Amino acid sequence: MLHNLRYAIRMLLKQRSYSLIAVLTLGLGIGASTAIFAVVNGVLLRPLPFKDSRQLVMVWLKGAEAAGGDRTPLAVSDLNDWRSQSRSFDSISAYQYGSFNYTSGSDPEQIPGVSVTSNLLSTLGVAVQLGRDLMPADEMVGAPRVVLLSDSFWRSHFNSDRNIIGKTINLNGNATTIVGVLPPRLNFPSKDTSLWRAIQLDQPTRRGPYFLTGVARLRTGVDIQQATVETRAARSTFDGGNFHFNILSVNDFIVGDVRTALLALLVAVTLVLLIAAVNVANLTLVRGASRINEMSIRRALGASQVDILKQLFTEGLVLALI
Repeated sequence: MLHNLRYAIRMLLKQRSYSLIAVLTLGLGIGASTAIFAVVNGVLLRPLPFKDSRQLVMVWLKGAEAAGGDRTPLAVSDLNDWRSQSRSFDSISAYQYGSFNYTSGSDPEQIPGVSVTSNLLSTLGVAVQLGRDLMPADEMVGAPRVVLLSDSFWRSHFNSDRNIIGKTINLNGNATTIVGVLPPRLNFPSKDTSLWRAIQLDQPTRRGPYFLTGVARLRTGVDIQQATVETRAARSTFDGGNFHFNILSVNDFIVGDVRTALLALLVAVTLVLLIAAVNVANLTLVRGASRINEMSIRRALGASQVDILKQLFTEGLVLALI
């Protein structure tokens, strides 16, 4: 094998043009397909970092296009009525997406974040990696402000300091206590979300305003269609009308409209890899035809067909390894 390997390297160095073209062709095909598969694996194939993610759903109202269409936000009264009348959900939570003015020293920053109900993390089925989760007491109007940090924000702004729990930061001009750090890979509701602050909601005196997105966990054995039928029977406290909820699985919410495009791209680069392999195979056949005299001399000197195949295999292996 070592003899074959040394000879293969000498032959490939002797025929540099063939070797270079073969390596670049295979490299481009393998590189493109590997890169796209890494994206597809991360977005479509790997399970979401939530417990029983198929039971998780996003919930909006169905409204006029000017109000948001199928993704019209909920009001606080909608959330309260939904919680009191629902039988299809184990847990119902909500959040408001936005940003916070984070002040550290003399360098203020706009940090993407969400204001969340205290049960959002438990609804998702995720536990903090450091500190504690939000509690119902944190939602009380006038309660001390508390916040959870994303893993990336904790590492970039606090150098992964494990003594960060209990320290105070300035958010929107308010002293806010850090009570926990979220686990890695929790890119919810978006990848750039860095802060989860406990939302404090006054009891509503009317149905509006509309600013919340619902997140709920279906009961075992209940699917989205059944939950949708149930929510149509729910009624608003303030206007007595029926709710028209739009329910979407969290998987579809996170993946969005990219599933078809990514799969089409994966098929395309796989075909590119196949074309690259076929081209190198044709190139190798042409090169093999020019070595007929060499192989005839090898056979005349006693080499068996197996010996010749081993040599050719070793040369192909060296190219593939490169």
